[in-house]
Amino acid sequence: MLKNKKITTLEGITIIKKIFNEIKHIKYESKEFIRNSKEIINSGKGDCHEQALVIYDKCINENLNAKRLFFIAYNPKNPPNSPGGETHTLCYVNLGEKIFWIENAWYEMKGIHEFNSLHELKEEIKKSYLKFSKTVKLFPNLYFKQVTNKKTNISLKEYVELIMR
Repeated sequence: MLKNKKITTLEGITIIKKIFNEIKHIKYESKEFIRNSKEIINSGKGDCHEQALVIYDKCINENLNAKRLFFIAYNPKNPPNSPGGETHTLCYVNLGEKIFWIENAWYEMKGIHEFNSLHELKEEIKKSYLKFSKTVKLFPNLYFKQVTNKKTNISLKEYVELIMR
């Protein structure tokens, strides 16, 4: 695809569906180190942070306005960067007036989800987390942050620390 080409919403949705079909075979596997997209595709396995990176890279290569969003669950008695809470990274695409969340690693939310705003996406994530998380009683709150680094071959702990800075 030509870089900087204006993509229509319909073209973008078609590309998003194509990307989802290309990555939906990747199985969830918890990892201690964040690998690069090529390694994840070749192995067919990756955790949520890695799968979000694969989706992000594929979207960027298709000239889509993609971003990654990280969340960490925390107890209101402790700051968000306290140890213990679940973490998740996802990829979403801004397309026209809509936002599309492309999810493969979070089994219950696997698929393409359409929203009117980032706020609406975050509210759906909170609702889904409350419904599906096994640790929600210990860590009922979510803290969101955009992921701007693409550093790989680092530990999950380093990945979270980079984001939480």
